[in-house]
Amino acid sequence: MNKWFVTMGVWLGSILLAYGLNTRARLALAADTVRPGDTILAGVVLDMNPGWHTYWRNPGESGMATEIKWSLPEGVEAGAIRWPVPDYYDADGLVTYVLHDQAVLLVPLTFASQLPAGRLQIEADVSWLECEVQCVPGNAVVEATILVGEERKPSADAPLLDHAESRLPRDGASLNAVGVWERSPEDDHRALLLEWAAQGDTGTVRFFPYGSEGWEIQPQMERLPVDKSRVALRASVRSFDGEWPTRVAGVIAQDGGQESFEVQLDIGNDDSQLPAAADTPARPSQGGLALHLLLALGGGLILNLMPCVLPILSLKVLSLVRQSGNSAGERRRHGIVYTLGVLVSFWAIGGLVIAGRLASWGEQFQDPRFIIAVTVLMTLVSLNLFGVFEVVLPGSAVTGATQLASREGAGGAFFNGVLAVVLGASCVAPLLAGAVGWAISKPPLVIFLVFTMIGFGLALPFLLLSFFPSLQRLLPKPGAWMEKFKMAMGFPMLATAAWLLSQTTIHFGAAGPLWVGLFLVFLALALWIHGEFIQRGGKRK
Repeated sequence: MNKWFVTMGVWLGSILLAYGLNTRARLALAADTVRPGDTILAGVVLDMNPGWHTYWRNPGESGMATEIKWSLPEGVEAGAIRWPVPDYYDADGLVTYVLHDQAVLLVPLTFASQLPAGRLQIEADVSWLECEVQCVPGNAVVEATILVGEERKPSADAPLLDHAESRLPRDGASLNAVGVWERSPEDDHRALLLEWAAQGDTGTVRFFPYGSEGWEIQPQMERLPVDKSRVALRASVRSFDGEWPTRVAGVIAQDGGQESFEVQLDIGNDDSQLPAAADTPARPSQGGLALHLLLALGGGLILNLMPCVLPILSLKVLSLVRQSGNSAGERRRHGIVYTLGVLVSFWAIGGLVIAGRLASWGEQFQDPRFIIAVTVLMTLVSLNLFGVFEVVLPGSAVTGATQLASREGAGGAFFNGVLAVVLGASCVAPLLAGAVGWAISKPPLVIFLVFTMIGFGLALPFLLLSFFPSLQRLLPKPGAWMEKFKMAMGFPMLATAAWLLSQTTIHFGAAGPLWVGLFLVFLALALWIHGEFIQRGGKRK
């Protein structure tokens, strides 16, 4: 038996190790030796496993652009990232702009003319979001050395960087690209027509817009039937502050990205120059509301199975077991109040989306305060389930999460619903990406309905058990096993806290898990002292 446990531990450890290696980063320099005053190309090379991707400078409807933070010696300056042409990635209606396989992010490095001869250390902290079905933040510190001398000498990576540079978008001034508003704004959306001169056989055409703070161009665009010498697209622009752009910039990719051009389009209000495009019937509004509401409901149901939410649902079910002697009306009241706590929390998240303060499900991982807060919360819940300390709410003293569930009043049930949503925010259900990503670009009412369905899906299992006593007959009878089960539920919470702890490297560097981990150790020690000597009345307080 011991040998079996060791084998399983090694197997699980190898899986977890492989799971963290979906994207590998390194720093490539175009030269081994440079002269003072030279400018060379540096490249952050991202090698991704098959099926995985990272994100372009404008990630689209979800995701996070890769960031590079340089640590350079005095006299060396880094320019802006020169991005390769992205791929158009549609995952059940959620469109993002991604980079697959190998991506080289080029950055010019300029060496001051007064630099003395000698060896220099070039270093950068690179952070990205890597996705397959679910998304995982990644981080690496990359470095390289270069010699300042009298003669410039290319490096072994020079051909790789030259090839990457040759694939960059060309200047698109010759395309004579223009933009025209097709009609007046409708709420926070407005139709925009884009047109430019065709360059040979255009094949598949995409326009990848650069990002902006006050507005965004929706990725879903319609190609319009115009003369073969021209290419026209209809896009939808969403404004966050009521202001509309007078110029847009981005990359036009033709023939599947084989030809690409960087363009800036001045936008006018006179559509007389675009008769064919303007006369084309307007694109119908995106349908499938019912389908996406069902996806949202399914995503909420799946959220119950996530390791950070399953313990809360399990303990709520245990509360029903303990309350078997209570009236049916009392059990139903708890189910309704729990559901209300879940819905109110999701309505709050939907309000942030409507207000433009939250752009995607999972964006919370970009905020270090969220990661720290949820890591602490997961640790607290784990310690509580292990019996290290007790949670005392006004009006009811509860010992552990199980007793909270069994002795709670309306306030406790509502609190458990809120807690389930807070913990669920640290999980990513696959079906939620499509539903939430689709809803974010829609009117407020649609956003409200989608988040309501997610919340209803999360609360539905407990609500059904509360209202249908016949289903409760499937539950086991109360007994000593419940205390052991409660403690067992602490381990998935602790595992989630460990995973969240690893994400602190994105914001605090390699030392982040150490310092946050030490804080959690001292916090656990304080809670043990409080629980053992204060709450349980030790003799030597």
